Amino acid sequence: MERNPGEFYYPVQTKHSKTLLACYQQLAEREVSITFCGRTGLFRYIDMLPAVTLHLAMARRYLEQVQWQAA
Repeated sequence: MERNPGEFYYPVQTKHSKTLLACYQQLAEREVSITFCGRTGLFRYIDMLPAVTLHLAMARRYLEQVQWQAA
């Protein structure tokens, strides 16, 4: 953190960042091809094990959708 002031390694919730998050959420609702993931994409701190579990589930859902659309 000392070498990179202002560069956070987890989401920091401020009034500005919450407003920006709302804009991205609206975009994601309109554009079905957009997926936000990770600590920054989900805008919350997640420990590693739950993060990996969550993202594996997201990947499985995505692959199921792609296979369904290809059929």
